Amino acid sequence: MGFRHIHGFKAVGDMGATENPGRAPQNLVLERLRKRLDSLFASGKIPGENGLNEIFPVGLTAERGRVLKEVCATVNAQRTLEIGMGWGVSTLCIFEALLTNGAEPIAHVAVDPFQKAIFHNAARMMLGELELEERVEFYEEMSLLALTRLLRQGRRFDFAFIDGDHRFDACFTDFCLVHHLLLPGGVVLFDDTWLDAVHLTARYAITNLGYTEFVPPCAVPFHCSRPMLRGLIKPAAEPSRNGLWTEPLVAFFDPQPSSPTQPGAAHEDNGSQRPVAANLVAAGLYEAAMIDTLDLVAGKCRAARALLSGAYSARASVVLEETEPLLDDLRRAIAEPQFAAAARKLLASIADAIDVIKAERKAAPITETLAATEQLKQLIRRQFHGHQPA
Repeated sequence: MGFRHIHGFKAVGDMGATENPGRAPQNLVLERLRKRLDSLFASGKIPGENGLNEIFPVGLTAERGRVLKEVCATVNAQRTLEIGMGWGVSTLCIFEALLTNGAEPIAHVAVDPFQKAIFHNAARMMLGELELEERVEFYEEMSLLALTRLLRQGRRFDFAFIDGDHRFDACFTDFCLVHHLLLPGGVVLFDDTWLDAVHLTARYAITNLGYTEFVPPCAVPFHCSRPMLRGLIKPAAEPSRNGLWTEPLVAFFDPQPSSPTQPGAAHEDNGSQRPVAANLVAAGLYEAAMIDTLDLVAGKCRAARALLSGAYSARASVVLEETEPLLDDLRRAIAEPQFAAAARKLLASIADAIDVIKAERKAAPITETLAATEQLKQLIRRQFHGHQPA
């Protein structure tokens, strides 16, 4: 497939090479790539040396793939770095943006030590199928070694996608190396930022290195009150430091999610911190109409998170499995007679809205549901503070 072996790692092509005149025109390559992506998302399967493989849940979904493409295209990326090629879905998403941006033929570097051992060379086979193998510089070794090699070569990138080892030590190390490889103003996009390790790595970038949020031009899926992908912009200049080994560490390990509109800041709602998704919606950064619901009852409750994530794709029915049991718990929780009548009335209106969502598979009743749950939250606040309902 055109891969060649160099010093214990494999590379595709040469960064100084020119496009093979015998290759298909770039617009035809782009058309083939988009069709292949559509087929991958539709079938959920990709061939490897072992036969067909299930792409999900390891590979990017269509929704997350769109975020990756949109971010890469919006920043007009010309030189891209990817940690964790996996099944190759993310690689194709990046390539779609690169081709759209008019990048040079050899513009992408991918690192994946498990391409053969775990992913059965599926991504490499797909690149060969699409005649993209000579457009990728591929390192089949640990990212720590590959990124250090790139640093020694003086390489620089304007976009990096980190989706490798999600344990904190590995993710943090990947980011620290990517930080030195990124050009000022470059963007790093983390995948799976709902995980604590990745979330904390992103927080470190903001609190200690001066990174700022990159707001994607499309809706971002959420999980556990956190965005599943998160883009950060490298500052134009390094933050000032005292130059000593005693440089104080700015705390970045607050477990409560913070609003991307104010990095590092905690947003509270009458003593209860709102999920980061609600802050984004309130700031008008995303197209969803959902806000956090019933979070006062059980912290950042499961139902609120499910509602938020479901609203983005307009599949409101996905929230029902977790919402209905929570409403049952809430019915039992409100025992005081002075609150019972008003609470039951509001719960009934919420249940009716959920029944409509279940029957019609539409998100239309969400506005009414939110109004009722907001009133219910006010009732509960009064109950917790020993006040009588209005």
